[in-house]
Amino acid sequence: MIQKEKLSLITCLSIAIQLTKALDYLHQNQIIHKDIKP
Repeated sequence: MIQKEKLSLITCLSIAIQLTKALDYLHQNQIIHKDIKP
């Protein structure tokens, strides 16, 4: 994804929250993930 503008703080926080919810779902369902990096 190529962007010309920086993401807003609200957008960054929204993405982070979605990612943490997804990881929580994976962990609750004993699904293994690999190499998740910032």
